[in-house]
Amino acid sequence: MDEAELSYQSSEFYLRHMSDAIEASQSGDTPAVGVAVFSFFSGTEYRPGTTANLESYHFMCVIRSDELSSFIRVQPTFLLKWIQTLFHYCRSMAAMPEIIETVWPVAARIVDALKGHFEVEGMLASSQLATWDYFYGKANHPRYLEGIKKWEVTHPKAIAYRNLFCSTAINRDSPDFKDYVQGCYLTKDFYTHENQAIAILNYYCHIEESEEILDELLRLIKTEDMKVLTKSGNCDFLKGIIAHFYDHNDYQPLFKLLSSLKNVAPNAIPGHGFVLSNGQILTVMTASSRINFPAEGNYPSYERLIKIRNQLLNVYVSLLGTPSQDARFFDADRSGTPAVDDDLSSYRDIVIEHFRLNNDIYDEVNSITLAPSHDFPIQAARFGLGKNAPWISASLEVMADDPEEHSFVFMLASHTHTVNVEQAFIRAHFGTSAEIYIDPSVETFTEIFKSERHSVIYISAHGMYNHWGSGKEDHILFSDECIIPGNVLHSCIPKSPYARNVILNICNGATVEISCNPYSRGLAASIARGNQRVVSHLWPVNPIYAASFGLLVLHYLRERDLLDASREAFATLNQEKDSIIQTVRSLGADCDALSEYLEKTEFKMNAFKNIGSIAAYS
Repeated sequence: MDEAELSYQSSEFYLRHMSDAIEASQSGDTPAVGVAVFSFFSGTEYRPGTTANLESYHFMCVIRSDELSSFIRVQPTFLLKWIQTLFHYCRSMAAMPEIIETVWPVAARIVDALKGHFEVEGMLASSQLATWDYFYGKANHPRYLEGIKKWEVTHPKAIAYRNLFCSTAINRDSPDFKDYVQGCYLTKDFYTHENQAIAILNYYCHIEESEEILDELLRLIKTEDMKVLTKSGNCDFLKGIIAHFYDHNDYQPLFKLLSSLKNVAPNAIPGHGFVLSNGQILTVMTASSRINFPAEGNYPSYERLIKIRNQLLNVYVSLLGTPSQDARFFDADRSGTPAVDDDLSSYRDIVIEHFRLNNDIYDEVNSITLAPSHDFPIQAARFGLGKNAPWISASLEVMADDPEEHSFVFMLASHTHTVNVEQAFIRAHFGTSAEIYIDPSVETFTEIFKSERHSVIYISAHGMYNHWGSGKEDHILFSDECIIPGNVLHSCIPKSPYARNVILNICNGATVEISCNPYSRGLAASIARGNQRVVSHLWPVNPIYAASFGLLVLHYLRERDLLDASREAFATLNQEKDSIIQTVRSLGADCDALSEYLEKTEFKMNAFKNIGSIAAYS
């Protein structure tokens, strides 16, 4: 691009977004950092969930703008903090690697010019530059690593942060690696809580693999500052120790760590397994065994899986160390919604292939936890193979037994397309006195959940999950006046010793984010417990399908548990229209409302974009 074609923003614009990024990073608000960074590099006010025209030349404003240069001369550490924030964000979120590769040499020259005067800020910025370069396989990090080691710093905090940097993967093959790990552990009091955790877990993994050191890490994780961090899903610092547990077949320590993150007692779950889906090897690890599937090609398979998911669900997950995916498929107006002209069968096929879902291991476990968590349609894909599926244990709690008899309650949205057929079906099944609430208030909603009167709660409404947010915007929508914020759900936990079953019949109810604190965000995941099982949908679904699925689960739940009832509903709907109607009619007169409704519709129910959305959490 010619100089004449460059369109710079005002100095105030760049300075504001640099400041916003630094402040958001310090408060742990990763989505806000992203908004500031994308705004800076697009020269516009970025709106999350949209595409942006990012250009590297905006970075040059820090040199070419007289106003910015004057500001930086007065506050030079500001620029070092900005570079640290930028490279940390773009590494941790695998964001805009092509842009960062272009600006890396300029950023390095700036850091090299300033770091001798400001050791702490210079060390932190240098570390982020080198770490980004390492994970993207570029050529600069060996030289930068040696330069950091030889740098004659005197400030105790700079020395401590050099220990931290040199105890990470970038230095793992060096003879002095363990010396730095020990030094990092000894100087951990200089660090923030997250970096203290890194110092302790590195010491555990490489120096002393003892219960005492693990307990030290768990005590730190339970502090208030760390609880805020881990609940937000910002748990990338745990990647190393989770990988260590998988590599060493350490089920119990991993279970203990993740239970601590969820603040639950580490009581053994019979038949439970952890699944590592994004490692070099696909691993299923139980308390008594570990299955490693053939190592060849697992991570490339995972990359293909993510790319297909991005394209077909209209989302954008980027992976560290890989080029940006071509975003021309992305439609901001339909963000998070399946492609109109695709049935998602290719998504089903790669899920089956990647997870080896034909393998008998999935018959041998009762529940699995993907750690890190993902929301792939594993259960529906197994159902499609004619097989049973394990529960997804989001809570890491032992599942309670169902009561001998169920008590039902229903909460419906007034303006869904299917509210009338749902009411007719419910009254036919459960009598005219069935407990139905239309557009319940937050108070009514929480009272129903906190009461122990009901063992089955049916919810039919709209779900909102912001793929580009922090979870604050997630909610259940009954009407414009009746909205249940996502943060309310954490208090909707029963105390009964028996199981409650929740049919959360909303779009994106089962959606979760990739996190080393598995299932820490998500509407269904928020209420899933050992004594509260939840079935919901992984993406937006057609209301005809949603109503059909939910009502059939209600019918089958009378004689089955929630997961088996979901499987039976899947099997019923995995047919052509005439066969579905015939099957529903055969269930009895109390299902007539549904069969009559389906006769009036023209809809391909058995497309995987419909029936594949099922996920059942405990």
